[in-house]
Amino acid sequence: MADSSLTCSICLEDFVGADDSSGDLVGTLPLCGHCFHFKCIQKWAAFNSCPICRRNIGSPSAVL
Repeated sequence: MADSSLTCSICLEDFVGADDSSGDLVGTLPLCGHCFHFKCIQKWAAFNSCPICRRNIGSPSAVL
């Protein structure tokens, strides 16, 4: 089983360092600190909540 802190909870692919294995950046939600592939969380941001804790994320541009 993968460590959830090293895996994107949206696509279930592992993170590798600052970038993932396909070269995608990792984004962090500022209010809760959960991390996801940037392209994954940008798509999920339409739901306006963190996929892990469901905390409101504000706008899609809030992803760091």
